[in-house]
Amino acid sequence: MITVTQPIRVIKYKDQELPDINPGVPMEDVMKMHAATHPELSTANLEGPVIKDGKAVYTAQTRLGTKG
Repeated sequence: MITVTQPIRVIKYKDQELPDINPGVPMEDVMKMHAATHPELSTANLEGPVIKDGKAVYTAQTRLGTKG
């Protein structure tokens, strides 16, 4: 018998893996929840997922650039 399981979703941001706070909502909404502690995530792009080690890894790319 084959068992199918959903991979755990995480957001990779800088050197951190941010957990999926609410698996019942889209990852864009989870990222907005994390923006309470990481304000730059409120305007970040979300890429992925890439399945790695049994996890669905989304990558947050901030839109902040350099001035000048």
